[in-house]
Amino acid sequence: MERTWIGSKNDNGNFCAPIFQYNHWIVHDGTRYSPDRTTNVAEEWNKRFNKSTGKKPTLLRFSESLHSEIAMIRQTVAEIDRTPQPLPSDKEIRLAQLLNQYGYLSTVEYFDRIGEIFSKIDFSYLS
Repeated sequence: MERTWIGSKNDNGNFCAPIFQYNHWIVHDGTRYSPDRTTNVAEEWNKRFNKSTGKKPTLLRFSESLHSEIAMIRQTVAEIDRTPQPLPSDKEIRLAQLLNQYGYLSTVEYFDRIGEIFSKIDFSYLS
């Protein structure tokens, strides 16, 4: 694991770089500038839903919270459907092309190309 993700010393005491470079797997900036407070969307939803139901909800309270959640999801989906979708960006096109090459590239080469695509994303506009 150390050799793959962190890097390690070889028998001569020289440092060997990891197989996957840091910019390929560190997502700190992506979560730092993201509007979500967690990297796990399900965790965020669970926290919100538990807040709406309370600690020990009755069946009626649970049902009301569930219906409220369904209504919110339907409203969100309707808003998304009404919003005109922009043309895919250059990065989205490059990523789609790379996904079509899956299985034809080595794992390292595949992750290198993903890293090249995503390392240039500017998340500063989210702050």
